[in-house]
Amino acid sequence: MKKYVNGEIIDMTQGDIDALPVPLTAAETLAAERARMSCTPMQGQLALGETNWGIILAWRDTQATWAQKVIIDSAQTWVRNSQNIAFFAYLLNFTDDQTDDLFRAAMGIDA
Repeated sequence: MKKYVNGEIIDMTQGDIDALPVPLTAAETLAAERARMSCTPMQGQLALGETNWGIILAWRDTQATWAQKVIIDSAQTWVRNSQNIAFFAYLLNFTDDQTDDLFRAAMGIDA
């Protein structure tokens, strides 16, 4: 059977057609983007801003366990899909979209 591919008509078998890549859905594209999102704590703190970072620190100073304090104080990388970032988002009442935007902003900070 003939198919139009990249500006030309070519002969393709059904096997060739079945082997063509299937475009990702919007949800799959977003999941792939989130899986790649990470930043340094400095980038994350700057993107959060003083007020939001202050909320995290207030929780750290009054309610966090010793292990949670170590994680907050010693993390070398913030990973978008980590449970720690999910908890930060919960503390800040961030939606998934706001958390995505936070990481997009943080990853753009070059300091």
